[in-house]
Amino acid sequence: LKSMPGMTDTILTRLLEAVGDSLETLDVSQNYDLTDASLSGIRQYNFRLRSLSLNGVKELTAAGLEALFTHPLRGLPAPPKLKVLKLGSCDHQAVTDEVIQLATASSAERHGDKSSSTAVYSRSGGLAQLDIQGSTLVTDMMLEQLVETSANTLTDLNVSYCPLISDGGLGYLVSKTGQQLAKIEVWGCAQLTDEFFDG
Repeated sequence: LKSMPGMTDTILTRLLEAVGDSLETLDVSQNYDLTDASLSGIRQYNFRLRSLSLNGVKELTAAGLEALFTHPLRGLPAPPKLKVLKLGSCDHQAVTDEVIQLATASSAERHGDKSSSTAVYSRSGGLAQLDIQGSTLVTDMMLEQLVETSANTLTDLNVSYCPLISDGGLGYLVSKTGQQLAKIEVWGCAQLTDEFFDG
């Protein structure tokens, strides 16, 4: 459903309801009339979703994205356990450390007492691909959360034009992830130096 002229929250929600819980992949990128209202429909009807692309959907907010991934929320099923999440080129303030913390936590399976700091995440759960290009509020804290939940699954990361990501944060991520990590995109990150690029 990428770049569909006339796509609105109402139309998308009706489509998602009709498809039901069989949907595993959804790409509604570049649909400029969609808002946070669509996120409610995504969560309500598509809990089997594994890949979600919202690239370029400019009307999304941090509050809407947090509601998509917060667990539990009364009257709504658990958030989807995504493997692929693409939030590139959304509103530059829509994606925050808190949004990514919630998204990565919902994608990973946690063992032990979930309220305890000693609970650990499964080695098989977690995000494989994350695109947050152009998100000006994400920091190295987001990278630490990725390590905690997705160190053994992350293969692709796009943090282009994310000015608060540092050498130290990316270096920590690379040092803690497995060899499956194949690509990190950092276009427009002038703050990164040879300290990171030279290893």
